[in-house]
Amino acid sequence: MGYLKFFSVILVAIFAMSVWGTASQAARKSCWVDHYHSGGGTGTTRRRAKKAAIRSWEDFTALEYGAQWGHYRLAKNRSLSCSGTRADYECNVSAIPCHRVSSR
Repeated sequence: MGYLKFFSVILVAIFAMSVWGTASQAARKSCWVDHYHSGGGTGTTRRRAKKAAIRSWEDFTALEYGAQWGHYRLAKNRSLSCSGTRADYECNVSAIPCHRVSSR
């Protein structure tokens, strides 16, 4: 029974190291310093307006700096504000563009 427990601990340790290694590699990114981009969008729901604003931010950022910069989920200092009524929402986003840095 001791061998099985030891083997299980080793497998868990190997799995944890592989997950943490992947997470730290995914976190490597390069960002602009104090250079914000913004985007705005409208929609019949808050969710649609938010998606339109993010898409606007991503499209403009990718057009200006290249596709690798146009990912809002990688950006830092992200902000979102929305307003509206039942079927008429408007959202605005602002963030500093970042992109993944490949490990070589």
